[in-house]
Amino acid sequence: MEVAYLGLDTRLGRPVFIKELAIPHDADAAAVESMTRRFHSQALTGAMVDHPHVVKTLDAFDEDGRSYIVLEFVRGRALTDVLSERGRLPLTEAAEITCQILDALDTAGEAGVVHGDIKPANVLLTDEGRVKIVDFGIAVEEGQRAPQRAGTPNYMAPEQLRGKPLDRRADLFSASVVLYHLASGERPFAADSVKGILDRIEYDEPRMPSDWSPAFCSVLRRGLSKEPSARYPSARAMLHDLQSACPETDPRPSTERSDAILALESRQAWERGLGLALGGASAAVVIGLVLFTRLSTG
Repeated sequence: MEVAYLGLDTRLGRPVFIKELAIPHDADAAAVESMTRRFHSQALTGAMVDHPHVVKTLDAFDEDGRSYIVLEFVRGRALTDVLSERGRLPLTEAAEITCQILDALDTAGEAGVVHGDIKPANVLLTDEGRVKIVDFGIAVEEGQRAPQRAGTPNYMAPEQLRGKPLDRRADLFSASVVLYHLASGERPFAADSVKGILDRIEYDEPRMPSDWSPAFCSVLRRGLSKEPSARYPSARAMLHDLQSACPETDPRPSTERSDAILALESRQAWERGLGLALGGASAAVVIGLVLFTRLSTG
């Protein structure tokens, strides 16, 4: 229930990505309140996870009865497009992408945030080869349940399918499914129906290709464990083992940053401070001057 725009921040001269909450005309008052609360929660949760591999939440505001979230604009492609074009990725490349995902999830976990919908469509690969996780639309704080009928069955952890409270280990299951998909070109729990997918996630153990090393298979099996207690306790622990299983991957996917990246992060920190100082006035300027191209409907 969102509309996406490409925008221009006229104060700082940069492109931004803007989401507007689109409320159906036939929605009753209770539904409107619920959708608005969820949309505002998405902005707050996304802002809690400040990491180079997460699309930054720059602003959120209401204007003339409408709600908006302003996000960092990223030039890149979703992993779904990469998989469609290339199919199975080399193991090293699949591991490097997943290491960056796990690096971001470690920060999310430390902030007490469960993304709840880690999948190729929600992972962008920038033109420079950096991962950017998007869409905290169904994210919850640890210990909460994800919204009903929310998420993508192929990538959901068993406890999420059961409607149980989630913690950071649910995202590790989803990241493991993504890793399997990248490295094999296939989803580990694919089936002809949603029920078939759910049954396979609950009961099946995915087949490990014969050309994968025992160490790599061990990481995947632990990440794909049916019970959260059998998985890694944190994304950092899984990242460590994945790097050990694939030693040719970059051991520092985001912690060793160039001068350009450090300068960019300093500017973004300044922007956040400026946004707090300007408050509602900046929001009014942005919405009055920014929205110029409507891209798609959610």
